[in-house]
Amino acid sequence: SRFFVLPVNIPAQSKVTFFIRVQSESSLVIPIKLWAPNTFYSSERLNYAFQAMYFGLAIGMILLNLLIFISIKDYNYLLYAGLAISFVFSITALNGLQKEFLPFESELYFRIASPSGFAIAQVFALYFLRNMLKTRTNIPKFDPWLKGMALCHLCLPFAYYFSEHLFVIPGQALNFVTMSTIFVVAIQAVLRKQRESYFFFIAFFIIILA
Repeated sequence: SRFFVLPVNIPAQSKVTFFIRVQSESSLVIPIKLWAPNTFYSSERLNYAFQAMYFGLAIGMILLNLLIFISIKDYNYLLYAGLAISFVFSITALNGLQKEFLPFESELYFRIASPSGFAIAQVFALYFLRNMLKTRTNIPKFDPWLKGMALCHLCLPFAYYFSEHLFVIPGQALNFVTMSTIFVVAIQAVLRKQRESYFFFIAFFIIILA
């Protein structure tokens, strides 16, 4: 399991109190549950099957977009593939899969990998938005803000490297502002009846849902 698993013996018809102390320099997911051994192993198999299906679909979507980009040279597909790759990287770091399978131990890397991946995903999302909705000409008042936010997100992994504690809260605030801005700009494009805005909403919704 990618989570901490401890075997415990609890006598039947008894009450037992467990004290668990957890310490981490960053966010840490501790799903505290009591399992019967057979139920736990069944749940783990189902969980891995679901993740294999999800990441298989994600890899297929990434390869499809890369192949379309190679075929027709439309940079929207390349940006969307980069967005999907960054999200997958961030998710695998967040849920512990990277730590389970990567052959090295680096506390700093595993602390900053997920927020750094999400920051890079935001860069791809912002440029995917700019390129697909042509904000430079269609919504020019938002375009400088989009480029500025992309630059800030690009700097975040370096900021996390030097001081994760100092930049984690500003990074989360920037993520919220960025997602809100993307939504507002997309709504503006819908109100202007830009045909591309509908496709953007579908593509972005698929990533967020995943």
